[in-house]
Amino acid sequence: MTQFFTWLLAAVARKHTHACAHKMLRLDDHLLRDIGLTQNDVLNCMSKPAQMAEGCLPTRRSENLETAAAAPTRQTAPSPDGLAA
Repeated sequence: MTQFFTWLLAAVARKHTHACAHKMLRLDDHLLRDIGLTQNDVLNCMSKPAQMAEGCLPTRRSENLETAAAAPTRQTAPSPDGLAA
């Protein structure tokens, strides 16, 4: 009996996770990038087994944000006359 309820709760959690992931896939790339994810991140996490997918998106988000923070930002130098280009 306990095994049945465990299976049932896992199925409900999987359905909820997939519904959230499908909503995220409908977002455009700019919105996903704003929260630190890409569509490939979402697809990759959806393709993993349930026990491995838990925490997948927060982990990918953290990795993406760390990579972005480590990358040098490209800024244009001010022009000698003080006007923006």
